[in-house]
Amino acid sequence: MGTCNAGHGCSITCSGGCGCVYSHSSGKCTCKCFGKKAPDTSDEIPKLRPDELVDISMTEITIREAIDHLQKFID
Repeated sequence: MGTCNAGHGCSITCSGGCGCVYSHSSGKCTCKCFGKKAPDTSDEIPKLRPDELVDISMTEITIREAIDHLQKFID
């Protein structure tokens, strides 16, 4: 079980791994569960500037999952 907390009330607990990103400029929080039994999180991922300040929390995921997830914020 993984719990991610990026601060500012931006948190999630999942049966597998997780990741949360909090944007300081917009105040938006985006969290996602990872793993075989992860719920479908079809929420839109906000686009962020590459120089934007964020808080990030990730646990129990591979480096590939982390990179793929973060890339969605700037593509």
